[in-house]
Amino acid sequence: MDKPYSALSMLRRFKDLTQEQLAIQIGVSPRTISRWETGKEQPKLSPEQFKKLGKVLGVSLEEMPEHFYPQPHETHQELRSLIITRVVNGEH
Repeated sequence: MDKPYSALSMLRRFKDLTQEQLAIQIGVSPRTISRWETGKEQPKLSPEQFKKLGKVLGVSLEEMPEHFYPQPHETHQELRSLIITRVVNGEH
């Protein structure tokens, strides 16, 4: 069985970003990104960082909360479908 990744990790990888690159762009440490992606820590972002994260990952502010935490396998399938649709439509 595949190791489940958090939706945040999937979106970061979709954008071809390392944890370090994402961390620099939103003003947190790479360790913080790792802890969010593994569910060891919940994000604590300022409104400005929250907006930057959405912009960097290409998701709307309304979509953001569901993309922070590890999700059940079915949600991963839905997210994969969303990513594939965006690639097909040239939204990468």
